[in-house]
Amino acid sequence: MVAICIAYSGVGYFGMQRSWENKTIEGDLFQSLKKTEAILPEQYESPQYCRFQRCSRTDKGVSALRQIVSLRIRLIDNLVEKLNENLPQYIRVIGYKEVTAGFNAHKECDARTYSYTLPTFAFAHYTEITTESYRASESVIRSVNQILSQFKGTHHFYNFTAKKSADAKSCFRIIKECECSKPFVRDGIEFVVIKLKGNSFMYHQIRKMIGLTIAMVRGHCPVDTLTKAWSKERIDIPIAPALGLMLEKIHYDRYNKWYGGDGLHEALLMQKKMKNRILFICKVFRLFLNDIFFYLIHTSMLKWLRTLHCHSYDFSFLSPDESWQQAIYRAVKEVENVGLKTHNSDMAFRRLATSFHDIGLLRFISIKQSLTSATMSSEPETLAATASKRVNDSNTNEENTPKRIKLDENNTNNHSKDGNNTEKKEIKEARVKRKMVALLMAYSGQGYLGMQRNHGVKTIEDDLLQSLLKAGAIYPDQYQTPQYCRFQRSCRTDKGVSAARQIVSLKSALIENLVEKINENLPEQIRVLGCKRVTGNFNCKTACDARTYSYTLPTFAFAPIEEQTNENFRASESVITSLNEILSQYKGSHFFHNFTAGRSADDASCQRYIMEFKCGTPFIQDGIELAVIIVKGQSFMLHQIRKMVGLAIAIVRGHCLSDTLTKAWCPCRIDIPIAPGLGLVLEEVHYDYYNKRYGSDGLHESLVWDEFNEDIMKFKEKFIFPTIVNTEKKKNRTMLNWLSTLCMHSYDLRDPSAPKTLNTIGKMYYSLEQKKQDDLKKNNEQANESTSTSIEATEIDSIET
Repeated sequence: MVAICIAYSGVGYFGMQRSWENKTIEGDLFQSLKKTEAILPEQYESPQYCRFQRCSRTDKGVSALRQIVSLRIRLIDNLVEKLNENLPQYIRVIGYKEVTAGFNAHKECDARTYSYTLPTFAFAHYTEITTESYRASESVIRSVNQILSQFKGTHHFYNFTAKKSADAKSCFRIIKECECSKPFVRDGIEFVVIKLKGNSFMYHQIRKMIGLTIAMVRGHCPVDTLTKAWSKERIDIPIAPALGLMLEKIHYDRYNKWYGGDGLHEALLMQKKMKNRILFICKVFRLFLNDIFFYLIHTSMLKWLRTLHCHSYDFSFLSPDESWQQAIYRAVKEVENVGLKTHNSDMAFRRLATSFHDIGLLRFISIKQSLTSATMSSEPETLAATASKRVNDSNTNEENTPKRIKLDENNTNNHSKDGNNTEKKEIKEARVKRKMVALLMAYSGQGYLGMQRNHGVKTIEDDLLQSLLKAGAIYPDQYQTPQYCRFQRSCRTDKGVSAARQIVSLKSALIENLVEKINENLPEQIRVLGCKRVTGNFNCKTACDARTYSYTLPTFAFAPIEEQTNENFRASESVITSLNEILSQYKGSHFFHNFTAGRSADDASCQRYIMEFKCGTPFIQDGIELAVIIVKGQSFMLHQIRKMVGLAIAIVRGHCLSDTLTKAWCPCRIDIPIAPGLGLVLEEVHYDYYNKRYGSDGLHESLVWDEFNEDIMKFKEKFIFPTIVNTEKKKNRTMLNWLSTLCMHSYDLRDPSAPKTLNTIGKMYYSLEQKKQDDLKKNNEQANESTSTSIEATEIDSIET
């Protein structure tokens, strides 16, 4: 998995995102990847097979200096040079870096920085003549910055985008920086650069923010227009040209904090070598920069400035109870008051056109021409009929186009399959909109073969998905294939392991009393305690910052090997202190290949970071003294915690020396016992970064479950603690039986000649059995030698006789 940094000019391209009909940046990039054989042909056809993801989806004409894309590719020699050989002149690959296996360029991004370059004559008052010789004063730049500062913070940007409803919570965005730089002169024209930094931006958001700022500075609308724009009613706001917009930088602060200094991955920062490459590419793009300025001056910006007076900068021009014909007649009467052939005539019709997006500007121009030729003294019905006729004629012409005919033919063919269409329509109507949620779970792992679903065996996930299906939260196909509802668990607990605060995320139907309905179909030892709405791309596993586990065990596990191990043992303070000294050696970053299975010593994923590891004060329950060991880390591997606890117990009891833990960090394989899984409990899953970023934005809730602490404690006292105590006191005596096997481990290098299919205890028995067979063979040989000697002596005696 790699992250590739690219720079490109958006001139002549229909945006970043791939489209088979139009020329796009991604289309040329994938062609270059295919020619260099960095991806397979099927990955070229379907980029999701190589897990391709772009950080930002730039629009038509928008450029980028540091766009980041992530994908799985084959690392070949001189990859950057070979990719650039097959790319156009205005698309350059700057470099690439290897990233984590689950990296996603879009989801891992913390913020984006854009710049908008424009000539300062865009800030000239509309009463002044707009020329290239205009120079902006300090007061003008100061007023621009005052307007831009109002965009900072969290606001509802419904009026600054399209294709969003007024009640959409996704319209809330956070703007961190928004300011205008000092002017600079290039080729005799003065320019400024407006920098904007935010967590994310919507479709046309930046261009509309710039457009409204320019309109306010030029005097086309009052200053309070921006206050109106925060409302949930649609405001007529102009869209600035796309040519001056450029993606400057992508920020990965969180990723760099967690993985940039772990010694395995590189931070996604522009180092000195990368900066030099960017400067070189900017020189190569000198012609492109000149083209930008040319278009800004002579075409895009000048033409766009002439259209600012056509906007109303107010609420919708069409009244709620007003028909199209009445609105057209009202517009005509407005034009009649000032004269048909005046400038205000064009303004009125263009205002009407910008309000009526469904009909469009060209259609209103044709309506205007027909109304201009008509007599203004006509009755309202005549004028309305004339206008509606032009609208109907334009609709008829659109329907007669080849594209529309093709659609009609497809519809005709589809209507021939009435049965299939009816079934699909019923299924579509039956499906309701789903939202991403996070569920808080608590369960006892006794009798279950782990958390993760495994067909044919009893697991926690299987019971949970069955309950979700019965409650109507998911569909039957999502039950069979959980990835269809984006189901994900934060931790994959093993057989017998319990959890007090397990988190799962999925797209679920928000039905009433969802938690109660799920619990109705669950066994008592599995409970869903809470449900919270999360962001649309939330993943409870990748968004998790750390996990906290507890391991509850009887203190007689710490008794010295020479003492009798029973339930009457009580651990002294010195025993707990010596245990904490051993546990503290696990803190920090280490290679835990000896504390898991199926991993080699050179596997980079074996390096894990332990934040906290300590044993609490013992307490007595049902006559047995128990202790709780708390361990907190970023992530854990299979059997890692149980092996860490097992080795610590062996050292405290005296089965091995304390330097065994030092040997465990070496590449060699060490024989380490695995503690029972019964006492292991997932205590908490930490989402510190998610809570910091989204918890206080007014749209989402923090993933802090303190309000359920009382319910969690009741569940632990009812199901988890009694299970541990009863198993040790009355049933299997898991810990006591396991302690009797500690003497069978060598706590040294493993025997490579032992069969790999056997576990640690099996290898010990294998060596003992081999020793027995060797001794038996030796005894047989000695017996055979003695038998042959006695036979020879008998023969000699008979001969002598």
